[in-house]
Parts: sequence; structure tokens; C-alpha cells
Amino acid sequence: MRSSSHAPPLNKLLVTWGLADEKASRQDIAERLATGLSVADGLALHAWVSSDTARLPVPEDMPVDASSLRVECQRVRETLVAFIDDSLQFADEPAPAVLAACQKRYAEAQRHMAVHLETLYLRVYDTLAVSQPHLAPLLELDATLMQALSVREHKAFAGVPGLLAKRFAQYAPAANFTANTGDAVGAVDPGDATVSPADAVGLKLIQDARRMALAELDARMQPVLALVDAATHTPT
Repeated sequence: MRSSSHAPPLNKLLVTWGLADEKASRQDIAERLATGLSVADGLALHAWVSSDTARLPVPEDMPVDASSLRVECQRVRETLVAFIDDSLQFADEPAPAVLAACQKRYAEAQRHMAVHLETLYLRVYDTLAVSQPHLAPLLELDATLMQALSVREHKAFAGVPGLLAKRFAQYAPAANFTANTGDAVGAVDPGDATVSPADAVGLKLIQDARRMALAELDARMQPVLALVDAATHTPT
């Protein structure tokens, strides 16, 4: 039986917060592809599977050394984590404006992730294409899937900043920073008399925005990491 433990980190976090459908998070890869691919995408994948390219043998004497690619992936992730930390740690906004500030800075972090990870993906793809020509079938399939799923992925990530408003509403239902802020206060320091309920809600939202951004970063990195892993475990 599938469980949500197999879902991507961002999905799991949103399910935990009650902001995503748990049933959808339990879908396996085939089910997710079925809902994300159009008829044209399906035809493109069928054409690839039916082609001679998909059946090319893989030489046993051409192993892939992915250590440098993994180091590069880790370097890019660390750079993006630092950017997220810098963007989503602020205390210069008045409490009522924290939600709008979080959404704006979150969107900036998303744009930063998209640019850096697209560059990383292309670098990994080109490196494998040049140094490991026998991986051409794998790279062609990966490119087909990336193109097929890009629109759905863009739409899904574009909706994440809006979920911050729903998360905010969970511990500030009236959006007046006075009602039901126990969750927010507990996330800071309930014994700190210097933290007002309004500031506690703001700090909680900033913390949650950072958790969402890091989970999204892991989700966005899955394609390039999967490509590196697949390249080193290509069946013979």
C-alpha cells in the first residue's frame, strides 16, 4: 500500500498543513503522469518507445563517473539555500504587511531557483551528451518528459506563494493578528513577553515560508538528480 511518505517533500508538507489533497500525494509515478500528460505528450512518448533509439544497447565498458556532477548539484543547492535564507529572514516589515512581503520574497526565490536549476540541468545534460554518447536514448526520453511536464510544473509552482495566505489564515483566521495565535506564539517563545501576538504570527509565517521554499527546492532538483542517478545506473 502506498503512503504519503513516498510523496515529494513539498507535497508532504502541504498535506501536513492541510493545504493539499492527501489522496493525490499518494499517487504513484504512473498515476501522476496520467494526469499530467496530454494526448500529444502521450503520442510523443509512444513514438520514442517505439523507435530504434529506445532499443540501442548500452556498452558495459563505458561507466559514468557522476561524482563531479553530484558535487556541482550540491554546490548549486547550497547557493540556493543561502539565497532562500537571506530572502526569508527579515524583521523590517510591520506585522500586518508580513504576508505580502513573504509572498513577494517567496516569488523572488522561485525565480532564482528556476534560473539556476535550468542552467544546472542544461549543464548536466550537455556534459552527459558529450562525454557519454551511449546515453542518448536516456537523454532523449528525459527531454521528452521534461517538455511534456513543464507546463503542469510551472502552473503548480506558481500557485505555491498563494498557499502562504491559506497558511496564514490557519493561525490568524480573522487576519487581524489577534485571534487564535497560539500556534504562532508557540513557534517563537511563549515565555518571551517582548513578542506580541502580531509579531509572533509574522515570525511563524516567515518560518513556514522558508520551510516551503526548501521543500520546493528539493522538488525542483529532483529532475536533475534523477538524471544523474539514471546515468549511473543504466541497465546493460
